[in-house]
Amino acid sequence: MRTQPNRVELTDLMLRRLIQTAREQQRARYAIWDKRQEHLALRVAPTGKMVWNFVYQHHGQSRWHKFGSFPNIGVADARKLCRKLVVQVDEGGDPQADRMAQRKQGTVEELIPDYVKDRKNGPHGKAWKQTERLLLNHVQPSWGKLRPGEIRDNDMQSLLRRYAGKPAMQNAVRNAASAFLTWTKGESKLNKLKPRERNLSEAELSAWWAAFEAAGIPGRALQVLLLTGQRPIEVARMRTEHMDKNGWWEQPGQPEEKTKWPGVKNKKDHRVFVSEPARAIIESMRTTGFVFTGPTGVGAVRSLDKTMRDISKQLADRGIQPARPHDLRRTFATVASSLNFSTELVNRIQNHLPTDVGSVHYNKYDYAKERAAAMAAVANKLMAVLGRGEPNVLVPNFASRAS
Repeated sequence: MRTQPNRVELTDLMLRRLIQTAREQQRARYAIWDKRQEHLALRVAPTGKMVWNFVYQHHGQSRWHKFGSFPNIGVADARKLCRKLVVQVDEGGDPQADRMAQRKQGTVEELIPDYVKDRKNGPHGKAWKQTERLLLNHVQPSWGKLRPGEIRDNDMQSLLRRYAGKPAMQNAVRNAASAFLTWTKGESKLNKLKPRERNLSEAELSAWWAAFEAAGIPGRALQVLLLTGQRPIEVARMRTEHMDKNGWWEQPGQPEEKTKWPGVKNKKDHRVFVSEPARAIIESMRTTGFVFTGPTGVGAVRSLDKTMRDISKQLADRGIQPARPHDLRRTFATVASSLNFSTELVNRIQNHLPTDVGSVHYNKYDYAKERAAAMAAVANKLMAVLGRGEPNVLVPNFASRAS
C-alpha cells in the first residue's frame, strides 16, 4: 500500500502543532488521512479548527460523517469511534442517515445545541456565537417544544411579527431560523449530497463498461475518459499528434485553430500519462487527427453527453442511477484517492491549478514519475474490478514509456 503525503500516522502532539501552523499559513480547508485507521480523516480549517470525519461509501456516493473535533476528541479515541462506525456500515448501517432521522425526531430545544456545534465546526465557525444567541433568545422561546416537521409558515410569520419595526433584527432571526430548519432536513450546504458528487461505484462499473463497449466510438471515448480522468471536452477532442512515443498525451494549454483543439481550462500546457488499457483503446481507433471521430469520420465526436443519457436510461431498470461524462472524471479521482494517492497528486493529474503559495511559486517539480505510477495504478484497479487484465481491444505496439 502506498503512503502519500496526505496520509500520515496522526498523533496528538503533531495535531496540536498543526493548529498553530494552520493559523499562520491560512491555506484553504484540507483533509489529512490517518495512516493507521482506514476511513478516518481530519479536516483542517484556516482558523486551526479540526473536525474528525468518518468517510464511507453509501450507494456509490462518498459521505463525510462528522463525529467531533480535536482536541475534544484525541487521536486514540477518534480511531476507536471510527472502528465502531466501520462495523456499523459493514452491517448495513448509514451513520449519516441515522443523524438525519434523529434531527427529525427531536424538538427545536433539543436540536439547537447540535446545530450550534455543527456551525462551530463548520467553515463559517466564527459566526456560531451570534447563531447561538439568535436561536436561544429569539427562536427557542417560541418553537422550543415543537419538532421541526411541525413548524409551518404561519409559525414563522408569528415569530417574525414580534420584530415588526426592527427590520435588521427581523432579517437576522429569519435567516437563523431558516438555516436551522434547513439543517434539520439534512439539506445544509455541509450535508446535502449534490448531483455533482456522483461517481460510479465498483458494483456498477461492469454495467457501465459493457454499455460503453456497445456504444461505438462515443463509448470508447467514455472509457478513455474514465481511465485518464481528464475533462470530457479534452477527451472528445484528443488528437493523435498530441500523443508522444513514450506514452504521454501532451495537451497544449491554448486553443489551436488549425487542429480545432480547444485548449485546456487553465490555459497551461498539461501532460497526461496514458495507461496501457487507455492506449489500447486509442490505438484501436486507427485514426489520424481526432482520435474519436463523429459520424462523418472527419470532425471530433460530439455526443458524449447524449451517449451517457442513453446509457443511463438503459441501466435505470437495473436500479443504477444516471450519470454524466464529468462523473467519470470524478470516479477516476475517487479511485485514485482510494489507492492512497494524495489529493495534491490527483489534482496535478487532473490539471487543477494549485492554490497554496508553495506550489504556485516555488515547487516546479512536475511529478512525472508519480503521476505515471498513479495513472497505471488506477487503470489496474479498474481492470481488476472489471475482471479483466486488459480491455477488449487490440493492444498497440507503442515505443518505450517514460520511466
